[in-house]
Amino acid sequence: MEMMMWRCDTCGKQIKTEDDGWVEWVTVVDQKKGTSTGRDLRLVHHGKCQFNEQKEYKKDGGIIGDLGLSDFLGPDGLVALLELMERGEIPQKEVVAMIQRLHVPGYENARPHFKSAISEGVIEPNMAPGFYTHRDIEAVIAWEKRRRQR
Repeated sequence: MEMMMWRCDTCGKQIKTEDDGWVEWVTVVDQKKGTSTGRDLRLVHHGKCQFNEQKEYKKDGGIIGDLGLSDFLGPDGLVALLELMERGEIPQKEVVAMIQRLHVPGYENARPHFKSAISEGVIEPNMAPGFYTHRDIEAVIAWEKRRRQR
């Protein structure tokens, strides 16, 4: 299995170290209902590819929430993501996707290639869409590596 690496959701380039990565989301408060909802959980380059605070606020009153990538790695990082989901601060689907990206070895490397690998018959997932076994992830990574070598 390859080393952990991540892709920036803004520019698509590799995030090379934990210190270069930033996890962010937007929280929108409904003053009338007294509730808040989150949106757009993403992984980006710190300092370069982050949300524009003024733009997000103008859009829907959104306020940026963010922490360094390292705050969401390892066992404590997993618990932090699960807490965000439990509190309903960010939609469950977005948190589950981020958990896979940060905590399932190889998932982030294979993620851009899942659809092609399925259509080429490399894997036949037997789980809900977006969920893949470790064997499937390894098969996709090996397949993509062979494709690049041609």
